[in-house]
Amino acid sequence: MNSLPRREFAADGALVLRVAVLFSVLMTWNAYAAPSAQDVTQIERGRYLSILSDCAGCHTAPGGKPFSGGRQIETPFGNIASANITPDLETGIGAWSDDQFDDALRKGIGRTGAHLYPAMPYTAFTKMSREEVLAIRAYLSSLEPVRNSRNPKTLPFPFSIRAAMTVWNALYFREGDYEPDPTRSAEWNRGKFVVDGPGHCGACHTPKTLLGGDRADQYLQGANLQGWSAPDITNNSRSDISRWTVEDIVLYLKTGHNRSSAATGPMAEVIDQSTSRLTNDDRQAIATYLRSLR
Repeated sequence: MNSLPRREFAADGALVLRVAVLFSVLMTWNAYAAPSAQDVTQIERGRYLSILSDCAGCHTAPGGKPFSGGRQIETPFGNIASANITPDLETGIGAWSDDQFDDALRKGIGRTGAHLYPAMPYTAFTKMSREEVLAIRAYLSSLEPVRNSRNPKTLPFPFSIRAAMTVWNALYFREGDYEPDPTRSAEWNRGKFVVDGPGHCGACHTPKTLLGGDRADQYLQGANLQGWSAPDITNNSRSDISRWTVEDIVLYLKTGHNRSSAATGPMAEVIDQSTSRLTNDDRQAIATYLRSLR
């Protein structure tokens, strides 16, 4: 008569033990799997910065998966295939350290220590802070890994010699975060940061030297690339947009057209992938800065 309660007690005890173990496993899994509020904030910040930097525009091939690379970037020296920046461990950036990612974006140094080509606009991205760059990494790390390798050696000799980038960098690269102008408004400084930093507008709109560096004395005064003409976007008398108002520029960046013009070619892609998705405050800041240029 006394054996039955003992068996029931043993069964109940085993059940309690299993529940306790399961609860412990779930709590441990939740601690690793569920991002904290801080993580979510960083990822969201990185998502916005990736849009501001138009990462998808260069790192998504036509018909390919987002950010998986392989898009051919045309340069005067040959085509360069964009890198896979999904968190795939073998063909993407999944195995990269934070320092390696930061070095690539802000210093132009690849994971192996080799110099990157300025088709990856580290000359502009250097103006972002380390925290901003790591926020982009946090966002990219939250994406689905995509296995997609590419051939990094597509340039003909002698442009394939990456060591030559040491000389190029000495001529055209100035490393360092953006330094606000204290004599200007916060909106103006935000606009200049976006234009010169993550937005890397000079990559298309500033004329280039024979070596592919920016002509600093012709800043944003228009250039030709990939068979298209990137117009002068300063406010000097020679510029077509000198007659645009701030509202005209904001509308153009948001919709791709205004009362004077409609975007085509690469600029239409930039608007679709980037500027149409920005906050109106950032579009306003860009317009305010561009209107200040002479």
